[in-house]
Amino acid sequence: MKGDFSRSTFDPKKHFSGVRMQQGRVQLDADWNENLDILIHRIETETIDVIGECGVPVHDAGFGVVTDFNSLSQAEKDWLTAQGFNALGSGDFYLTQGRAYVDGLQVENDNTLPFSQQPFVLPKGQGKISADGIYLLYLDV
Repeated sequence: MKGDFSRSTFDPKKHFSGVRMQQGRVQLDADWNENLDILIHRIETETIDVIGECGVPVHDAGFGVVTDFNSLSQAEKDWLTAQGFNALGSGDFYLTQGRAYVDGLQVENDNTLPFSQQPFVLPKGQGKISADGIYLLYLDV
């Protein structure tokens, strides 16, 4: 990330749990940023400890692969129909809305959409299934 930062002081080997403010001391961006870095490191490490390297919540699992429109929830069907995505093109499939966790980072898919319509998908025309076989689908975070 680009920005005008005075310095980056976070070091996970120090095992700090926070940064304390002091009376009369000039507040620097480095103090605020280190505190945020400590918090983010804790959240990501804790997420990996609890969930593992990757996982999805049972009640809101995201990025599920669905090829049958009728197996989606009624709310998903209604939204897709309103957007004009109620029919899949050849070699396409739906990725369900919800959350997933990869290496401690939370990623979200805001809406169930055909793979070809995902906002961060490969260039148009790539990634479609063109023949029977075994395919690998992965979430690049």
